[in-house]
Amino acid sequence: KKDATLASVRVGLIVQLDSGSGFEVGLGEVSPLAGVHQETLEVAEQELSDIRNCLKLEKGESIPAFDPSEVLALDGSLTKFLHDIARCTGRDEFLPSVRFGFEMAILSLASQKIGLPIHQALALKNEKAAGRSNGLPLSGLITRQSSTRKRAKPARSAESRSFPSLKVKVGHQELRDDLLAMQRGYNGRHGGKIRADVNRAWNESQAIEFTTALQGLDVNAMEKVEFLEEPLQKVTVESGSWSLEDQVQALERSYFHTSIRYALDETLADLAKMHDWSYDTIKVSLEQVFGSGNRGCAAFVLKPAVLGIELSFRIARFARKDLGIGVVVSSCFESGLALAHIAFLGHLVDAIS
Repeated sequence: KKDATLASVRVGLIVQLDSGSGFEVGLGEVSPLAGVHQETLEVAEQELSDIRNCLKLEKGESIPAFDPSEVLALDGSLTKFLHDIARCTGRDEFLPSVRFGFEMAILSLASQKIGLPIHQALALKNEKAAGRSNGLPLSGLITRQSSTRKRAKPARSAESRSFPSLKVKVGHQELRDDLLAMQRGYNGRHGGKIRADVNRAWNESQAIEFTTALQGLDVNAMEKVEFLEEPLQKVTVESGSWSLEDQVQALERSYFHTSIRYALDETLADLAKMHDWSYDTIKVSLEQVFGSGNRGCAAFVLKPAVLGIELSFRIARFARKDLGIGVVVSSCFESGLALAHIAFLGHLVDAIS
């Protein structure tokens, strides 16, 4: 059942790729989410159907092949292979949700080809990741709906469990509801800092209003907030154009006035789309804006369901090693199939030094 703001059912598709021998099978999930993906499930399903029909018409030798070890390195080979498949089917690029599903299936198939579980196969190129056996740190979540409605089972709520960090959804609602959500976070026993996710709800004045009100909740309120995730509305000029530089300049002004660092999420998706998902040009833009030093940006929040697995990893590696910016790998309420791949990616990212 669903209403205007709440959905309790997620519907998607499973992609299955078989090896030439038929002994190996790779699975992936395609499940576009309203508010995250522009494409609908019906549009994604049509693209998958078109791809399948095109590949059926191709002769075996004309269908691109991949080297398992190369695609598992997540160094650009996976993207190149997907581009070859797209061109084979008359496309320049796949829809984001379809690309994510294909990446899962290809990586799963590649790991079987080299005879290793996928998490071990992905860690082959990263000795630090291969040697890690400790758990992956998870963040709890307080949604906008859960912050304002009564809970039937409070013992299962995010603030009643122990997490190293807690994401609290704020913005797109009344200020009092934002403060209520933050108060629930402060009162919880998670023990970590709060990541307040605004989803581009505020202008600069509203961001200042929120932080001013926040200080009245708790004497240490500001210290308990790790960052504001995308606090400001999308910044566009009169012509309607958008740039990373303009967006970050506004975020830096907000950081100066609020003293709370910010994280990028939707901004990275906009940047990827602007550059047609090309890592090389995305990297240049990030270096131009953040290369002179890490100012108010605390983290990049990367959604593989939007950016793709390989692009997410390459941006994460660049952010941590070259820009000194933290990285959070985020899921979008996928099923266990996609969530497992996101966890594998998170394990790799967590091992980047």
